Amino acid sequence: MDKGGRLIRAIAGLEAILAPPEESFTDPKTPAAYSVNPNQQAVSTPPLDAIGNSHCQGEDTTEFESPPTDRTTLLHCVEMLRSGIKQGVDAIKGILKRWVEDLRWDTVLELEAIAANELRLVESQVPEFYTLLSEEVLPMSGG
Repeated sequence: MDKGGRLIRAIAGLEAILAPPEESFTDPKTPAAYSVNPNQQAVSTPPLDAIGNSHCQGEDTTEFESPPTDRTTLLHCVEMLRSGIKQGVDAIKGILKRWVEDLRWDTVLELEAIAANELRLVESQVPEFYTLLSEEVLPMSGG
C-alpha cells in the first residue's frame, strides 16, 4: 500500500527524466511546464576573439613576462640595493632573492645610471655579482 502516493510520484518523476524529448513536459511535483527545444545544441564552439584566433587553441602560460617596473618602485629598489651594498655580499643576496630576475636587472641598470662608482665597487668586491642576477643561480625566496 502506497501512502500519500509517494511511489507514483517517484515513478512519474523518473518517467519525465527518461522520456524522449517532446515539445514540453510537466514537472510531476509542481504544475510548471517546461519547453524542450530539440534544435538547441547542448555544446557550442567558443567564438573567435578579436584577432580571429579560436579560444580553443589555448595559450602558453609557462612563460610569464612581468610588467615594466614603474619609476618610483625602481628607485626604491635601487636604494635598497645601495643599502645592501654597504652591508656586504650576504645582504645583497638577501635583497636579490626577493626580486624576480627582470627586476634585478632593471635595478642594476638604474644603479649604473645613478651611481656607476658604487656598481664598479660591487663588481670588484663580488666578482660573481652579475651571475647572482639570474634566478637559476640565486632562486627567489618567499621572505
